[in-house]
This record gives sequence, structure tokens and C-alpha cells, in this order.
Amino acid sequence: MDSWVSEIVKAHWKKIKKRPNVIGYSGKLQSRRIDATGEVLTHHLCFRVYVKVKDKTIFPSKKECIPRKLEIKGNKVGLNSGDIRVETDVW
Repeated sequence: MDSWVSEIVKAHWKKIKKRPNVIGYSGKLQSRRIDATGEVLTHHLCFRVYVKVKDKTIFPSKKECIPRKLEIKGNKVGLNSGDIRVETDVW
């Protein structure tokens, strides 16, 4: 598992896995894929969360949605910077 993903899991997975429809995550950062076109953005790495059904209409509140970005401490992944924001990609 990537060190970035390991830190994301430590910081966020406990809350994310409780959301309806969530079934897992990728063990490494993945390239973002644009749903509408199928285009893969290889330079844009994201934390991928897998769901049973990808449908925004089934969530009655924002609290149940998967956050668009997750934040981790840069020093946790060997960087000398402050906080790092990693986007999520829901599949």
C-alpha cells in the first residue's frame, strides 16, 4: 500500500466506510477518470473509493456523501510541507 494511501486510511477511512453504499478503496493512488468522456488523467492522482452504486440521488444529506478532498499531514508521507489535500474518485 502506498504511504499516502496508508495515511489517508488512518486519518479518514473509519468515517468514510460508514457511509451508505461504500464497499472499499484502492491500495494506491489512482489516475482520475472523467465519467462523461471516459478520459483518464494520468497526471492527476486520487484516492479511489468503491461504491455499490454510483448515484448522487440516493444520499439524503451531504454528511453521507464521500468528501471531494481528504487532507493529510505532509510530514506523514515524507514531505516537509504542511497539509496535503488529496482528491477522491468514486467508482
